[in-house]
Amino acid sequence: MTDPAPQEWHAADRAYQDHHTGCHICQAAGKNPDLQRCPEGQKLWDTYQQAGEPPHFLWLRRQPMRTRA
Repeated sequence: MTDPAPQEWHAADRAYQDHHTGCHICQAAGKNPDLQRCPEGQKLWDTYQQAGEPPHFLWLRRQPMRTRA
């Protein structure tokens, strides 16, 4: 499976963040993993989680193995 395009990650991030800032249920769930997000927030969160690693987190990308000469 290939990583989604950066635009997909940005769209998923923006959608969840826009919802999260106004939803007290999702804010609480973000602070306490034992709590559940609201139904809309859970759908957005799932999409966000499936969007892959943030494209600007370059240190998470695997570096090719270098062989010694």
